[in-house]
Amino acid sequence: TSLEACKKYLNYSKKTENQGVIYKIDTGEGKPCIICIIAALLALMKKDVHIASSNINLSIRDYYESYHFFKSLGLSSAILLHYNELPYVSFMT
Repeated sequence: TSLEACKKYLNYSKKTENQGVIYKIDTGEGKPCIICIIAALLALMKKDVHIASSNINLSIRDYYESYHFFKSLGLSSAILLHYNELPYVSFMT
């Protein structure tokens, strides 16, 4: 499924410019992996990339798990959270 999603996106992106694409990925099919690969490809093509999620916990998890992947490609990454969504850190009390 990861390979199919990447192929579908790359074929689609050749046809259109500055348009998004939606690809449904079922549970357990590797969403974080697919998103990282496509985001890295876009960033390496000098495009701005923003990944949105409604699940704060998964966003934080995926950010930490993908940090070294993006860094190894010379790409920077960040996570944008509201103050009340920050992970608990003892020095913040």
